[in-house]
Amino acid sequence: MTSKRPRRSRDHEILELLHAHRGGDGAAREELFTMLYDDLRRLASRHMVHESPDHTLAPTSLVHEVYLRLEDAPFDCEDRDAFLRLASTVMRRTLIDSARRRRVRRRASLDEIDPSVGAIDHDRWVLELEPALTELESLDADLTQVVNLRFFAGLDVSETARALDISTATVKRRWRTAKAWLEAAIRRRATEPEARA
Repeated sequence: MTSKRPRRSRDHEILELLHAHRGGDGAAREELFTMLYDDLRRLASRHMVHESPDHTLAPTSLVHEVYLRLEDAPFDCEDRDAFLRLASTVMRRTLIDSARRRRVRRRASLDEIDPSVGAIDHDRWVLELEPALTELESLDADLTQVVNLRFFAGLDVSETARALDISTATVKRRWRTAKAWLEAAIRRRATEPEARA
């Protein structure tokens, strides 16, 4: 009986902090991160599931990166879920930047791997996924939202449906469509250098 009241109160407080942040209150952003730290930490852990075991970033570091990246970038989120979606996007971009840096450092010693063998290294896969996902976002933002929540944030179908306020059937359909499109785009990109050669 009493468990729902604190939740409503917390949601109301989050809305007030988001509104205060939009109004230019810098302290509201810090308080918002403090209040949602556990949620952000869980989100970061879900992102890290897809990373190689030797990754230099830990979930806590990833949350801190989000905090720093949003420090000078005002964000306009209408509620908690929208803020967590934004945080998820920033986490994804942070991990992509990290993969790029590692890729540059290791480029001299890496041989090109034939994707058909199925032994492509993780950093290369991340880097090939990002331009395909960016292209998909320009074509269909709804599909990209589902990919961000299902793959990068690790939400299941029901959680994704609640976050986007759509049916589970729509989530499943968009997820299937997005996966097929991304796989085709990555295959196409993998053959483009051969076509130009």
